[in-house]
Amino acid sequence: MSVNAYCIEEEEGEARDNGSTIPAHLNNPLLQSPIHCVFVFRRPIMMSDRAIQLLAGPFTHMDLLVIMDKTPADSPSFTTYMGEPFHMSIRAKNEYNNKQYTGVYMDLLPDEAYSVFDYVMKLADHKVPYNFSDLLYQPIKGMLKDSPLFNDVHSDDPGQLQKVFCSQAFTLALRNSLRHGNKAKLGSDLRWQNSRLITPTDLYNYIRPYCSAVNLLQARHGHLVRM
Repeated sequence: MSVNAYCIEEEEGEARDNGSTIPAHLNNPLLQSPIHCVFVFRRPIMMSDRAIQLLAGPFTHMDLLVIMDKTPADSPSFTTYMGEPFHMSIRAKNEYNNKQYTGVYMDLLPDEAYSVFDYVMKLADHKVPYNFSDLLYQPIKGMLKDSPLFNDVHSDDPGQLQKVFCSQAFTLALRNSLRHGNKAKLGSDLRWQNSRLITPTDLYNYIRPYCSAVNLLQARHGHLVRM
């Protein structure tokens, strides 16, 4: 299903429960419901994950689950994995559990949540290809992170990105969106990191102090239940 085909029926710009409205520059039908961002980190499941684990640490993959208050059954997940372009899925959340996956909820202000959502939807709209090549640099990333020859990508326009892997995409989305309070510090910290070298485990370690662990069996049905 394409992102453009996905539609939530609600009057544009309607006031939210917290008194906020959707920013005018994020005029997209997907953004017509209060939303909540849950980052979902996966432990090794497939054989290919074992090789990735040697390079990337205990988490070998990640998704973003966006819970929509008004239509929780339609809550989408976003990701890219092993050659697949960046995409949105309504069914992927049905695989989430609390044994092979860890879910953390980041409590964002409405404009931040909508901005993260808008960023990843644009990645999905453009079907940005999977970034295989930068994964090969993980064994030497300690030498590369300060190298002027290994430049980061620009993140303002996701439609211009040539390729991304999962944690790279969400690093770019977060640092482009976090603007308030202690979340602004996280956004700033992420801007100092080269997104081409951030693994799912790295991103988990960066964002975990700003998040609450949630029960994924409940989250996939639209309920935020802290663990």
